Amino acid sequence: MFQLIRKIFALFGCRLSRKKPRRNFASLSKYEGSSNNLIKELLENLYDRQSPYSAVDTRYRDEDYPHTNITTELLETLFVHVHEPRFILEFGSMLGGSAMIMAQSVKRHGYDANIVCVDPFTGDANMWAWEASRPGWKFLRLEDGIPTIYKRFLANVYCNQHNDIIFPINCTTSVGVKLLSRLREEGRITSFPNYIYLDSAHEPDETLLELRLCWSLLEDNGVLFGDDWGWEAVRNDVLTFSREITIDESALENALNLLPGSEIVDGKILLFQKQWVLFSPGLTA
Repeated sequence: MFQLIRKIFALFGCRLSRKKPRRNFASLSKYEGSSNNLIKELLENLYDRQSPYSAVDTRYRDEDYPHTNITTELLETLFVHVHEPRFILEFGSMLGGSAMIMAQSVKRHGYDANIVCVDPFTGDANMWAWEASRPGWKFLRLEDGIPTIYKRFLANVYCNQHNDIIFPINCTTSVGVKLLSRLREEGRITSFPNYIYLDSAHEPDETLLELRLCWSLLEDNGVLFGDDWGWEAVRNDVLTFSREITIDESALENALNLLPGSEIVDGKILLFQKQWVLFSPGLTA
């Protein structure tokens, strides 16, 4: 019968679609039971209550990204012994690997925390330059000239059942900082992050700009940390920035003593397996 109807429609230049309706996998109601209102606030103020996971396509699941370096040991030390996470903000999320590792730690300890992932999901200059010319793993996996990074991020988070606490915002770091600052100033969200994980820019001076933006958004007694200490541009910018700020020395020493293999660099930076950490002081520091 369907074939007959399709032929009739074809006679008039029409096509009948068998597409399934969009399913809302994570609407606002999913978060009503949580005492942490952050995702509810962002859904209302940014997405008109429509979850970004509402049209997730699980065929894009792709968890083979080779450069997720964040470690459970570091997270356990920070979350359990330094500051309990409430609002974790990540800049530079790629396929969601580091966000999902953070989500696992959050859930393991029963913290009422959300992870907001800010990324344009478009890749960087290297990824674009390598896409067609370099063999091996493809970062962008273009479709009609558009990277599929965001689709893969959504599928990964959804398939690992972390879409209840991981919330993406599809924009750059600078836009994300300005947006969240504005929402807070207007009373449309009720808190700033007490953790920021930065894994975005990797160009000279670009990381420095992002560090300054992130520090301005971070709560007092918060933690700013990130990846790729081994990149010269990142390392130099983190060192430059650390000389501009005052840090919480007691939190730094506490983390050093609790984390075997860690070290203090330049008197202010905790370094552990290519991850760097800066501790924001309280109001009385």
